[in-house]
Amino acid sequence: MHALGLQTTGAWLIFSQGFVVAAAMRSTTLCCGSYLADALHQVLSTHGGGWAASLLASTDQSRLCLAYASGMQIGVGYVGVVLVGLLAEWRQRMAFAAKHQLPPPAMIDLFALNGTLLSMLFFRRGFRCYVLPVERKDWFKVARALLTLAYWRGASTTHPGYSWYLERVAELVDQARRETGSEQVDLVAHSAGGWLARAFIGQGEYRQGGANASEDTLGSAELEPHPAVRALVTLGTPHTPPPPDKVKDMTGGALTWVDATWPGACFAGQGVRYVAVAGRAVRGDRDADRRTLSGYAAGSYQQVCGEGHETEGDAVVPLRSALLEGADHVMLDGVFHSMSRVRTFNEPSGLPWYGDERVLDAWLHTLVRP
Repeated sequence: MHALGLQTTGAWLIFSQGFVVAAAMRSTTLCCGSYLADALHQVLSTHGGGWAASLLASTDQSRLCLAYASGMQIGVGYVGVVLVGLLAEWRQRMAFAAKHQLPPPAMIDLFALNGTLLSMLFFRRGFRCYVLPVERKDWFKVARALLTLAYWRGASTTHPGYSWYLERVAELVDQARRETGSEQVDLVAHSAGGWLARAFIGQGEYRQGGANASEDTLGSAELEPHPAVRALVTLGTPHTPPPPDKVKDMTGGALTWVDATWPGACFAGQGVRYVAVAGRAVRGDRDADRRTLSGYAAGSYQQVCGEGHETEGDAVVPLRSALLEGADHVMLDGVFHSMSRVRTFNEPSGLPWYGDERVLDAWLHTLVRP
């Protein structure tokens, strides 16, 4: 695969804890699930007016959609729809894509507005997205690990707790490559999605699509990276488990196993590029009220790395945990883990986070350069 800035064939895969998004590099449409795309196409065709006709005529699949949090019910869950289609903005989007010859990624997050707002920002820069929806109830599947002795011993792998998620990632990678003609994808992962991405890159059973993975091989380790992965960018990811003498690995050992099996930028020497983005916004204070940012951060940092007091981070993940050894590091002062207020899933804080338009280009450039 050639340098991203020099070609228009390729795809990006972006996923967080809740959703997986693949952004195809040569298309001009944004799709948040085919059902949404079809529905929005119908709405635009019927009610959009002249600008919508121009927009739809410009798309290669006549599909446009942009999901926004809460509002209208579609299937299960609530998804509001924002129709972004002013012709002037569309022209600006096309001009950006033509100039850079690649579309930036979009991210959809399970618990907040994060990903949907990111989609709007990336849409303006000329991106098409495939979205794998993951509902909150899906995460109860992680509890499968509770039925294993390995979990209680702190010796779990990604199977069985996270295999369902990685299978969906594999299926979407295959779909993105098939529909775009791309040979490789870039992974952009938020929070826990980052260490799960590291597992996906290394586990061979997901290379031909997770549906065919055998029960005996799930959770196994490979010494070669997934051939479809060109790069991984993590945003506020807890890459390392806490010291076992201080705090228990809350994943039952899965994170510990991933970090030990594929330590640091494990496949950097085999062509995979790693970028770890970390926010430095809040210093933990164990004496502060837990309802304050510093008090909340102290508790969160304690769980992640074993030390919360005087530790710096993005209010959820400490800096030391988010910086992956051997990766390119991007440290962002004043940047928070999520756009949501602490202790909430969907209440905006108004504070800058990794997907804020004021912050986005501070890390996005790492994938643009050769």
